[in-house]
Amino acid sequence: FTAFGVFMLVRYLTRSNLLALVAGLLMTHTPYYTGLNALNTDLLGFGFAALFILYLLRTTREEGWRPPLLAGVMLALTSMENMEHGLFMYVFLAFHLVYTGVSLRRERQRIKPLIKRVAALVVVFAVLVAPFAAIVSLHMHEHHPHRPGLLKGELAVARDCEPGQM
Repeated sequence: FTAFGVFMLVRYLTRSNLLALVAGLLMTHTPYYTGLNALNTDLLGFGFAALFILYLLRTTREEGWRPPLLAGVMLALTSMENMEHGLFMYVFLAFHLVYTGVSLRRERQRIKPLIKRVAALVVVFAVLVAPFAAIVSLHMHEHHPHRPGLLKGELAVARDCEPGQM
């Protein structure tokens, strides 16, 4: 699936099927990627991140509601598949929106529709992720009621352990 996501993104950026095919193959057949996937499936869903970037670019460059809705879905899938990839995509989203805002500062008539499309992206993301976030939060509270937060709890566990136990 990663090859497909990378293929679609590179084809959109370069308008070349050949370059897109090479990029998809390179992404999925690098020693790092194939070696890591033998032990871990975290990178199998990286195609969601590539598709999120594709639909985010289309959201900021094109009119219409399909790209922002699909970008919201892909951001949700990226975040649920691997939270670290999700965090990188949040940062990418923020930087891309700042860049787009600066580049459109002279074209004020395009900013208001863009804000509406980005809001749709965020709403779709929030609606899809909210149920899972609630389940994870309830699970954490039920199984770790004494831990007010992961970071504080992890520090408390580390503090209470003897050296070499962690």
